Amino acid sequence: MYLEISKRWVRTWLPALVVLVVCNAAYAADDVLPKVVKKVAPYFPEDAAKRGIKSGVIVVHLTVDGDGKVTAVNVLNSEPPKLFDKDVTSALSKWQFEANGKVSNGNLKIVLQSED
Repeated sequence: MYLEISKRWVRTWLPALVVLVVCNAAYAADDVLPKVVKKVAPYFPEDAAKRGIKSGVIVVHLTVDGDGKVTAVNVLNSEPPKLFDKDVTSALSKWQFEANGKVSNGNLKIVLQSED
């Protein structure tokens, strides 16, 4: 399953295309994230643009409670290291999933790419 977010920011240093890939293959069938009902796109950091970095990849593990609220975002891997961690973690913590009455876990691979 692929989730795609594309958002143009008013400031020229923030343009980014963010592609989110749900990667639940490493988990048992019970550990699959519910359907996303609200997405918040992460910012493409100004520091990355100033350093000439045009893209990045971050893999996170999400925990979602029974009400569909994200309760934990843990960075598993990121490239370049740590550059996108804060912005992606902040954005994902604001996501909302369908309530299913049980705690769910899953991994997301997020690919950020500058639109410049």
